Amino acid sequence: MDEKQLLDAIGQMMDERLAPIQDDISGLKRELEHVRHSVVVIENVHGEKIDALLDGMAGIRERFDRQDKLELHVREHDERIFALEQVVGS
Repeated sequence: MDEKQLLDAIGQMMDERLAPIQDDISGLKRELEHVRHSVVVIENVHGEKIDALLDGMAGIRERFDRQDKLELHVREHDERIFALEQVVGS
């Protein structure tokens, strides 16, 4: 067997051994493309819903902040009324 035949034989063996790996890579590429497509669909379908939920949560947070401020304000008035009642009652 001369050098060219040997190289051809080695090349053929490499092709045979690499074929399953190349098939696996092709399959992974197809699966990756499917996942990418699924992500795009999810973003399009659910993106607006997620934005609306986040906006709603921000509104709720603002309401809680206002309620906390009002409660503090009421507490301050309660303390003032109590102090005035103590002065007037004595």
